[in-house]
Amino acid sequence: MPKVRIEKSLDGKSPDDCFNLSTTAFTNAGFSIFKTREIAWLVIAHRKENDALIEASIGARPPGNCAQVVVSVSSTDIEKDVLQAHAENILQELEKLL
Repeated sequence: MPKVRIEKSLDGKSPDDCFNLSTTAFTNAGFSIFKTREIAWLVIAHRKENDALIEASIGARPPGNCAQVVVSVSSTDIEKDVLQAHAENILQELEKLL
């Protein structure tokens, strides 16, 4: 199963900031929220494209004022370069909101 993972440090932002805006970032990127796990700063979303399911998540973790964000996107039926574009778009939407 192709999977793309992007990790980024967001200076001056807390994991709470990232978690709270992740649902809007996903919606802006065309995904529907599937599940949230506030205690883990994790948001999971889905999207259908050409009858294929794309699964994505945004997870954040400390330290302090520099949240470490991980955007993961995977699908059994979508090419890796398409998943990479979705991951970059999701991260871009999150950064716009922060």
